[in-house]
Amino acid sequence: MAGLSCKNSIIFGLTFGLFGATAFRLPAQESLPPDLVKQIKQAVVTIKTFDQNGVNLMSGSGFFVGARQIITCEHTLKRADSIEVKLANGRFHPVLRQPPERLGADLVLLEVEMAETQVEPLTFAEALPLEGERIYVVGSPLGLEPSVSTGIVGAFQTLAEFGELKVMQIDAAVSPGCSGGPVVNRQGEVIGVANSRLFKQDEKVSFAVPIIKLAAALGLKKPQPSLRLTPLSETLDSLAMENAHYAWGWHYLFESDKDYQKALSYFEKAIEEDPEHANARFFIGYCQFHLARYQEAVETFGKLIQIEPDSVDAYIIMGLAYGQLGQRDKQIEIFKQAIQANPISAKGHYYLGSAYESMGRDGDAVEALKQAIAIDPAYAQAHYLLGLVYMKLQRPEAAFKVYRILKEIDSDLAQKLLEAIGE
Repeated sequence: MAGLSCKNSIIFGLTFGLFGATAFRLPAQESLPPDLVKQIKQAVVTIKTFDQNGVNLMSGSGFFVGARQIITCEHTLKRADSIEVKLANGRFHPVLRQPPERLGADLVLLEVEMAETQVEPLTFAEALPLEGERIYVVGSPLGLEPSVSTGIVGAFQTLAEFGELKVMQIDAAVSPGCSGGPVVNRQGEVIGVANSRLFKQDEKVSFAVPIIKLAAALGLKKPQPSLRLTPLSETLDSLAMENAHYAWGWHYLFESDKDYQKALSYFEKAIEEDPEHANARFFIGYCQFHLARYQEAVETFGKLIQIEPDSVDAYIIMGLAYGQLGQRDKQIEIFKQAIQANPISAKGHYYLGSAYESMGRDGDAVEALKQAIAIDPAYAQAHYLLGLVYMKLQRPEAAFKVYRILKEIDSDLAQKLLEAIGE
């Protein structure tokens, strides 16, 4: 079982969890584009609460505003002893057992136990909608799968429950289970949080809590919807030149046949226009890595980390580049720095475990991979590699236990592990 460095798994991980803000808006229209609806639903969760005996108390909705942070309505958590969230992929993740951060206006911020790159957070509008403007509510009515309802903003009302804060009166239905779901505008930007506690069914009137000021107070960034949601030709005319270069780089990287050289040239032009363009610098290093220009990638990510010291992805690809250069000790050091930047990054621990395995430090690999799985129990790649390392350590029973867990997460990887166990 020697030489199970799983480089294919590592390279696969490079394409997972890429992020980058692009300055594009969708044209106004009555219905949301299907791609945008899909993107929004990916960030919306169904929240389930349980008492100390594990009995389901209530269902609600919520949405990601950060790597693991979810906003929802506080009243949906009443009397809860434990909380789980169901993601769009059908998997459940527990909420950290700590008091939720109260934000006021019946809103709370929860932290979910999961890898930080699984879901792209929703973005926020910079201004409240006008009366008569069309809005869209996304939530999980009665605990069912997230759905979209539409309506308009009727007025901004003062209600006793919220003091001086004026809430949005909307005519889109906010039925039980939808509390905590996002209310978005035509660009897919969050403008409020639905609150079914205020729903007046007889009058067909619903309410949503405006979140613009709250988003600013929390320091939540406002990247725009991805370029992939609208054709490139429809956006370039209105962009500043550095953003146009970035847009073309993105196009050649993700919308065509992955022409890394062409994409690189445009990202470099974007940096010439704006040396602080962190996303462009990230993709420069990303392209350099895939073009086997590993030393240049190391230098690029080194500069990026000075700008974005908490960028786990930058540390990881930098570490992978060091691995390709044969500098294994340096690779280990960089992966440890990734974990220091975010100690609960499952991905950071996974890549550290992978590096240990490639150096023959299998005991250390096991501990790092176990840590990755503890942070994200559904991390299929970590389970798979852990099973392979157990086989190297001649521990087939332990490997088979991993297989039984993995088959519930990823049947294809589980089958590959089973074949390795049988060899």
